[in-house]
Amino acid sequence: MDSRGLLRGSHTRATPEYGGPPPPKVYTRIPSPGRGLGQHKRKQVALRMKRIHGHVHAITKMLDEGRSYSEIVHQVSAVRAALDGVTQVIVEDLVEDCLSKMDQKEPFRDTLNELQAVVARIR
Repeated sequence: MDSRGLLRGSHTRATPEYGGPPPPKVYTRIPSPGRGLGQHKRKQVALRMKRIHGHVHAITKMLDEGRSYSEIVHQVSAVRAALDGVTQVIVEDLVEDCLSKMDQKEPFRDTLNELQAVVARIR
């Protein structure tokens, strides 16, 4: 584990089926205890994810039924937009957490760093 709370991945060799250079090292953030989505946002995200799951299942059924390209792409775009909405809820909760810590004069540097990392990963 490095100083940022990241674990170094074990992907260091090229795989025989692909050849070429080895894949980049993978870092996984280890969440700090007691951190994560607030309870009210967790319920909201879970509900959205259940809807998305149902939507993806419906797209699979459309594929089986041989529906048109445009219908399938339209539905895939809708799922992508729904996932963007989930991301927005998560980022909003993280911003609220950071601001709350600032207001309460608690250390907020870790939360701010996490916010920066999350925002950097959004497209």
